[in-house]
Parts: sequence; structure tokens; C-alpha cells
Amino acid sequence: MRKVFLFVSILALTQVANAQLSVGTELRNRGEYRDGYQKLAGEDNEAHVSVSQRTRIIVNFENEDLKLRFSPQDVRVWGDEVNGNNKPSLELFEGWVDIKFLKNSRLVVGRQVWNYDNQFLLSAGNWNQRGTSHDALLYKYKSGEWDFHLGAAWNSASQTLQNNYYRSNRYKSLNLLWLRHKGENGLSASLTHLSSGITESDESNTIRFRHTTGLYSVIEKGDFSAFGNAYYQYGKNKANIDVSAYLLAAGASIKAGDLKTGLAGVYLSGRKKDDTNKDRLFDYIYASGHGNFGDIDYFRSFATDTRGGGLGDIYLYFDYAINEKVNIKNTSHYFTLAQEVNKYNEGGTIIGTIDKNLGFENDIVLKYKFSKSGAFESGYAFFLPTDNLKDIQGITDTKYSHFFYVMLTFTPKIY
Repeated sequence: MRKVFLFVSILALTQVANAQLSVGTELRNRGEYRDGYQKLAGEDNEAHVSVSQRTRIIVNFENEDLKLRFSPQDVRVWGDEVNGNNKPSLELFEGWVDIKFLKNSRLVVGRQVWNYDNQFLLSAGNWNQRGTSHDALLYKYKSGEWDFHLGAAWNSASQTLQNNYYRSNRYKSLNLLWLRHKGENGLSASLTHLSSGITESDESNTIRFRHTTGLYSVIEKGDFSAFGNAYYQYGKNKANIDVSAYLLAAGASIKAGDLKTGLAGVYLSGRKKDDTNKDRLFDYIYASGHGNFGDIDYFRSFATDTRGGGLGDIYLYFDYAINEKVNIKNTSHYFTLAQEVNKYNEGGTIIGTIDKNLGFENDIVLKYKFSKSGAFESGYAFFLPTDNLKDIQGITDTKYSHFFYVMLTFTPKIY
């Protein structure tokens, strides 16, 4: 940490006229009670209680020609390191330079967050204490109502003399094209194209590319708003099977006084159980399932969490602002499979089909902004599963599955 403060001090001493330097921090503690979080609670399971912590320093520097951000962080669970242990835990969350060149153009180089539209493809993953960032190049062009982004990332585990091996559960190459038009009439529309390449194994140079192309639009008129997403995936999966999958989402909300009410639905295509020639399961790429598919996080990896059957989610929410500082939101979800999947016995033999209905989830979240730099948040979620979800998760004797958390976030500005 001394090196971090030394870096900040040097920046402060060397800033020039017309340059701006700011130093902020974030300390976020979250206590969790897990009794059915991420997986249904078994009858004999004991609830888990823990506290996690994220500590970030955020240094921003800006002048006429460039912007710079340096954001190291420490993420830990209370008690995960023995007192006196010298094991370092500091890592880099963001570290980039944003260079102005030509007219209306900028180039961002380094570790950065890619957070686009309503986060169905790329998100900051903020629920995860570590967050999600990418080592990448990003070209940005802005002119009037138009924004254009072109990005590329290439990952290597280390510098070697030969081969380009990489972990096959993460992307080796990620390429982004994003074009948005934001009109004065409250209508915004964007086109996104992603090419995500993964190696066929941990010791292979062969890269399989899955492409995603689609549209997102949102309209806001007074107290009414609506959105829609449509994405199609094609290319190859890791096993070199042709991909043909899609995601559809739509929703609308209306505000009456301090109450906002919304209804929406999301559909991710799934594999047909007798079709082995096509991969029809939509890959959620690098978005966060938390929030988009409920707070209890049963649907994070669709290949395993739905056995490749895809997912349908219809949800209704009520968001009430009690006052300027306090807000409470309740969201109810009903989940189904997009496709029926096979049911297996303990020996792995197919004995039937699992129907589509998965169950009901309810999430309630309270937020309280008690000061300029301090916020409190608490949430409670429960899930009422069908036997179909129990079969998918391989749990027969279940009890009431629920999850509770409290979170304190402080973001004081130092300089």
C-alpha cells in the first residue's frame, strides 16, 4: 500500500495548469447469510455466515489531451488470512490511459471496465466484490447523437517463447463493435457485435469463435419507459459444433408519484435434447446474472444450471422511493426452461424428461443513502422450487431456501 500512496503523491506534486487530479476510495463490507444461495438448501445443510470486504483506491488524472485512471483493490473474506501472514493480496482493478487524438476520437489502453446497454452481454459485475475488467484496447468516436466503439482484447497467461495456450474456461480473444444513436425524442438504439474466442483445451493453439450480433433499444417518455433486446449467436463452440442461439428480452415500466412499476421478460434459447448437430444454448458472455436473473443466483452458468436447457424469466417489480434517501424494491420472478432436458438416474441412464417449470423467486432490497459518501443496503431473497429444479440440481430432500445480506459502502473523496 505504501507504493500506492507514493504514486498518488507523485501525481499530486507533478500536476500542471489546467490539469485535474482526484483521489477517491471505496470500502465495501457485505455480510451474508446463505441457506440456499446459488444452490437449493439440502435438508441436512447448515447455513453459512461470512463477511467479505472490498477496498479500492481510485486515482483519476485529466488534462486537455488525456485521462488516466489507476485503481488498485484488495478483496478478502474476513478471516481468510492468518494474523501475521505476509501474503500480498493487492491487485489491479483498473489501470488505463484515455488519449485524445484526431477529431472526436479517443483511445483507451489498459485494464478497463466494459459496461454496455442494460448489461445482457457486458457488465461491470459489481455484485462480485472483485468486479469485472478487461485488458484491452478501445477506440471511441463521438459525434453529436452518435457513439461508436471498437475494442479488442488478447489474453496470455505469461510471456513465453512459443505457443499461445490459455485457460479454456476464459476467453483468449474478445472483440467488440458498438454503435449507438441517442435521439432527443427519448429513443436510444444500439447495435452490438461481439466475437469471443476460446481455446479448445488448455494446451491448444486452436481458437473457436462464438459471435453475437444484435440490437438494444430503449425509449423514455415522461414517466413511461420501455426496452427491448434481440441478439443472435453463431460460429463455433469449444467442441467445434456450430452455434445457433438467441436471446430476446423486453419490458416496460411506469412511474406514478414515488412508485415505479415494471413488467419484463427474458428468453435465452437452449439445446434441444435430441439435437447434437447444433449448439442452441445462448452464452451469456461476460455479463452478470445477479439481478438480471434474480438475487439468489441459481442461474449463472446455463450449461450446468439448466443442463443446457436455456431459460425463461418473467418478472414484476415495484420500486418505491420512501424519501430522497430511502428506497425499497420488490421483484418477483417466475423461471422456466426454454427446452425440456433429459432426466437421469444415479447410474447416468436417461429415464425420462424434466419439464420446463422451475419455480418462483422473490427479492426485496432496501437502500439508504445516509450521507454523501455512505450507503447502506440490505436484501432478502427466497426461492420456491419445483421438482424439476431439484432434479437438475440433484437434490431430493430440500428445505426452505433463502438468502440475506447487509452491505455498507463508503466512498469518501480524499483529494
